[in-house]
Amino acid sequence: MIDRSRAVCVLGMHRSGTSAITSLLEPIGVHLGALDDLRDDAAGDPHGYWEHRGLKAVSEDLLHRLGADWHRPPILADGWTDDPSLDDLRAHARRVVAAHARGHALWGWKDPRTSITLPFWKPLLPDVRYVVCLRHPVEAARSLETRDALPLSRGLGLWLTYTASALIHTAGEPRLLLFYEDALTDPVAAMDALAAFLDRPAPPADEAIRRITPDRRHERAPAIDAGLECPDAVRALFAVLRAVVGPRGLRSAAAGAIVDATASAALAAQPD
Repeated sequence: MIDRSRAVCVLGMHRSGTSAITSLLEPIGVHLGALDDLRDDAAGDPHGYWEHRGLKAVSEDLLHRLGADWHRPPILADGWTDDPSLDDLRAHARRVVAAHARGHALWGWKDPRTSITLPFWKPLLPDVRYVVCLRHPVEAARSLETRDALPLSRGLGLWLTYTASALIHTAGEPRLLLFYEDALTDPVAAMDALAAFLDRPAPPADEAIRRITPDRRHERAPAIDAGLECPDAVRALFAVLRAVVGPRGLRSAAAGAIVDATASAALAAQPD
C-alpha cells in the first residue's frame, strides 16, 4: 500500500477517449510517468496513448493468465483475485505502483483493461479516484472495426462489457463520468470538471484546447435507434448514461446509483 498519495485511475472502453481525457490530467498536476514510461505509438494514435508501460503490462499479463485478452474478456468467478497463482504478479504490481507513485502526491494511469481487472488492483492502491470515459457505443465499435477489423457486433459487445464493468467496479467510489463527445465539443469544460473533481485549480483554457481538438473524432454515429442492429442491453445502458451525464460529467451519487443498477442489469443480460 502506498501512503500519503492519491491515485487517479482512468477507465473506459477502448476507443472511447481514454487517451484524450487522460492528456488533460497532466496540466492539472497528475503525474502520469516519465517520458520513457509512457507508451508511444504514433501509428495507432498520433496524439499519444498516455499509457504507463509497466502498469499496462501487468494487466496484459493478468488477462493472459486468465486465458483471455483485451478483445476476449474473461468470465470471472467470485473470489478470482484470491487465487494463489496470482501472488507473484500481485507482488510485481505492488512494486510497479510504488515506483510510479514515489515522490508524487497525485499520480495516475489509464488503461482500458483496468475496467475489467480493477478488483485485482484495488487492494494495491492508496486513496483513489476514478474517471470513467464514455462514448457512443456504435462510434467506439466502428473505430475498433477500422483499427482492428473487429465486426461491429463484437465491438458493441465489448463496449457493454468494458463500460458496465467500469461502472460496477467503481460503484460507491469517488468517480467522474465523462463523455468523449462532450470533451471534444468543450475541452475546457472537461478539464475544469477534472480539476474540480481532484480539488485542483483549473489550468489555463488554452491547455485543454491544445490537447483536445475536434479532428480527433473520426466516427460519427447516427441516433442509436435509427435502424441500427444494436443489442437491447447496449441501448438501455447508453440511453441512461446519455440522459444523466452532462457536458461537465457526472458526480452525483443518486444518479450514479441509477447508472450502476442499469449497468448490472445490462451485463447480466449479455449473452455469454
